[in-house]
Amino acid sequence: KEKERLVKEKRIKLSKSLLPIQSEEIPFELKPGWEWVRIGQICFQVTDGVHSTPKYTESGIPFLSVNNLRNNQISFVGCKYISTEEHLELIKRCKPEQGDLLLGKVGSIGVCDVIDFEKEFSIFVQLALLKPSKLFLNSFYLKYSILSETIKTQIISGSAGSALQYIGIGKIQSIIIPLPPLAEQKRIVTKVDKLMKLCDELETKLTQTQTEREKIINAAVKQLLTV
Repeated sequence: KEKERLVKEKRIKLSKSLLPIQSEEIPFELKPGWEWVRIGQICFQVTDGVHSTPKYTESGIPFLSVNNLRNNQISFVGCKYISTEEHLELIKRCKPEQGDLLLGKVGSIGVCDVIDFEKEFSIFVQLALLKPSKLFLNSFYLKYSILSETIKTQIISGSAGSALQYIGIGKIQSIIIPLPPLAEQKRIVTKVDKLMKLCDELETKLTQTQTEREKIINAAVKQLLTV
């Protein structure tokens, strides 16, 4: 119903019907309350950025490519810029907004991050834009699902190209993910965030330990050389 309303308001285009999920597509059984769904079923829109290279400017509206999706984090460092006029034309078809998800579809396929900020920008064809339904889907749960091995396998198998891999919008829409109730999605996201923070802390400690170890070794070598 929500999709129908947005189509009538001309905010999104009517997408093609997705095929029912077949039993051979399901990698494992889910517990009660969970359901396998296609990404295209739970997103209002799955599209990509402009297919032609825009006219770049020295300043203006940021224009992101897959190179700006580093380590599964959106970065504006080294991004290009386009004019406000061109940006306003581009967002008529593809408008990145807070809560949406960017997904690499050319080159670095599968890298992704949630737009967790309010900032105007446009994207190149190398990036897909996913607009999840807030009624059924937590954006960060979608991100963590896509980064899981189960979904990575689908992305790789759905990709094409030898020198430069790419995955089409139709393939992205057809990817299946396990969908729990919204409250459980939020609990999963909270748990993953805590684990990620713990990993970062452990990595920092290991780096500090390695640095101290190198200092001790260097000091010992220096002492031996001066004896």
